[in-house]
Amino acid sequence: MKKKIIISTDLEGPFGMHPFIKVKKDLYKYKLLDNAINFLIDYHYSNKIAITIAILGITALKSPLEVANLLNSIKLEYPKDSLIYKLNFDKNFFSLFLDNNNLFLKGKLLENTIIKENEYIKVACHSLSHLHILEDNVSESIIKFELEKSIEIIESLSLQDKRIDSYVSPRNQLNQDLCKTLLTKKINRIRSSCNIPLYSENHEMNTINRLKYKLLRKYDRFNLPFSKYIGRKSKGEKHIQSLELIDSGYFLEFPTSRLLLKRYHESFKRYLNYQIKRNQDISIWFHPHNMTDNLHLAKLYYKLSINTLNNLTNLDYEIVNI
Repeated sequence: MKKKIIISTDLEGPFGMHPFIKVKKDLYKYKLLDNAINFLIDYHYSNKIAITIAILGITALKSPLEVANLLNSIKLEYPKDSLIYKLNFDKNFFSLFLDNNNLFLKGKLLENTIIKENEYIKVACHSLSHLHILEDNVSESIIKFELEKSIEIIESLSLQDKRIDSYVSPRNQLNQDLCKTLLTKKINRIRSSCNIPLYSENHEMNTINRLKYKLLRKYDRFNLPFSKYIGRKSKGEKHIQSLELIDSGYFLEFPTSRLLLKRYHESFKRYLNYQIKRNQDISIWFHPHNMTDNLHLAKLYYKLSINTLNNLTNLDYEIVNI
């Protein structure tokens, strides 16, 4: 049986990065987000390469009025660090959203793309408001609402004929409440945190371990001396109920200068070689908004990375959707 290569991207925009959006200049990078989204869709359509686009429900809305209606419909008490709480009670943030809503809302853009006629692009759900279920102590009722509402919004865009059957949790976090809710909605696939500690972003919420591995990943990404000795030992497979867990694998970062392109690519190839040697599936994920710091270079690096993955199809690998 062929091993899988899975490419997935989280389309969330500034809503997904709301803790870092405080003043107008924090929105500058998102001015090119539409270009990045269109590039990805056109590239995968033209080259017939599978990609899964996980869409944040609130980002898939089309107007500030739809956002206001959503907020008015919510009767649950969201955590104070959440996006929903911020939109309701942080007047400065809400004003930033209103004045720059075209940078936040991508419903109209998505409807005008070729996703719906493209068998290689699959749409998945990325929650409604980007709650971190492990940090925010989210109730089961909120998890259920987030799932139901986000699916309703995304499916209303009619981006694909099939119903949504895949879920990508913010930060690839999951717990029993989420898994139970997914199964009731007949969603049987979820992208989970990487089984290789170096590439995992959660580490059972151990703050020291999270910081340690974050620093190691940054060192590894730049392909500095001794990078090849940084451990990539797997933690082993996880199984939760009857869900199919898709290992998140390698987070693809984008170089902002040509000096970094080769270093980043060597780091990426180390992950690939490790998985090939272990005869394991390969998975990469990224955010379109991270392409916008140097969009031209990001496009070149993305094409290089996907070409590298494409070449692995000669080694009995195939590129598939989540």
